[in-house]
Amino acid sequence: MKQRDRIKMTPKECWDFLDEGTRTGNTMFLATNGKDGFPHLVSMGYALKDGAVIFATYRKSQKVVNLRRDPRAAIILEAMGTNEYSEKQGVMARGHCEIIDDGGVEALKMLHEQAERLSGVRSPRSDYMEERGHKRVMLKFIPEKWASWDHRKLPPGTY
Repeated sequence: MKQRDRIKMTPKECWDFLDEGTRTGNTMFLATNGKDGFPHLVSMGYALKDGAVIFATYRKSQKVVNLRRDPRAAIILEAMGTNEYSEKQGVMARGHCEIIDDGGVEALKMLHEQAERLSGVRSPRSDYMEERGHKRVMLKFIPEKWASWDHRKLPPGTY
């Protein structure tokens, strides 16, 4: 068996890994395509919902401008806290991103749920967030092609 096949995560393991990242407050990198052909890469807080990765962001942000022109995108999340090769874990996916522009309703809901999940307490409505909510959109990333690695699956000393 190839080493690549040994470290590959199952689809369930991929989703579980992404879910764990939402509980620990990890940020995920989101790559969109700039008009000049170069990737535009940003670190984003995220949530999971119905088989999609979702992000809240400002309507006029560069990533939204890029996605309106080209909905193709990629995400990557790697486990934090270790520099040991034998402990590395991560997930990368390519797919398409849908922009949900509903006046900020879904984006604000996601931000409040995310804050509550991280803190463990119900998030109070913030005047700051509420006043600026109408400027936000939600991005719904649908993964289509996955790559993953979990080096913990390798026998000790193998790499």
